[in-house]
Amino acid sequence: MSLAYREVGEGRPLVLLHGLLGDGTLWLRRGHAETIAARGYRVIMPDFRGHGSSAKPHDAAAYPSDVLTDDGLLCLSTWDSTTTTSGDIRSAHGSW
Repeated sequence: MSLAYREVGEGRPLVLLHGLLGDGTLWLRRGHAETIAARGYRVIMPDFRGHGSSAKPHDAAAYPSDVLTDDGLLCLSTWDSTTTTSGDIRSAHGSW
């Protein structure tokens, strides 16, 4: 599964997660990524499966109920010493 992401800044990685209907550009459009990066973080903004520039499989089997958790864990395993936050407290990311 190909998951796209964007990053801004240098320093300790901080992963910003978008909500159900968004993508990683949310953090850029609102100016949050640049503000956080200016404080010494490497801000990483992934697009979850089916969102933004990430893969969009057409097979319903590619979207099990825990897909956001699996994709998020895959992202986190890529970067060492990450801090994570979510843009949508109603989303599945909150369960991490």
